[in-house]
Amino acid sequence: MFENHLKRTKFLLVIQIITILVASFFLFILLSQSTQLHLTQQYLVSSLILTIWAANLFATYGLFKKRLWALKWIAVLQFIQLVDIDTPNFSWALSSGIKLPISVNFDQITISVNILSIFVIWLCYTSGRLLRKK
Repeated sequence: MFENHLKRTKFLLVIQIITILVASFFLFILLSQSTQLHLTQQYLVSSLILTIWAANLFATYGLFKKRLWALKWIAVLQFIQLVDIDTPNFSWALSSGIKLPISVNFDQITISVNILSIFVIWLCYTSGRLLRKK
């Protein structure tokens, strides 16, 4: 537990709140299109979105309560969102919230790296080091 928020932890708190709002919007869109999806697809997608939403809510609560473990949790969540891969037959992306990608195309494969995730992981690491020294 740390005593006061740094500017970095306040910025991380704002990013986490925006991520929760965007994930909530994704859930609203998914539920509004419930007639267009098959039931199993809807359960699968909604369970993934709810899991990411709950994990982000847990991390935001921990950061709001000034817990050091929340910085590690946010770094892990951002690490999951770091790379997206798209092919004609397969797509893998676990991004939610704010995204700032850089994409590279190889033949029919697109690989995107989320620059904002790298920045947030760096902020979590440096904030944790600064708060442990105090």
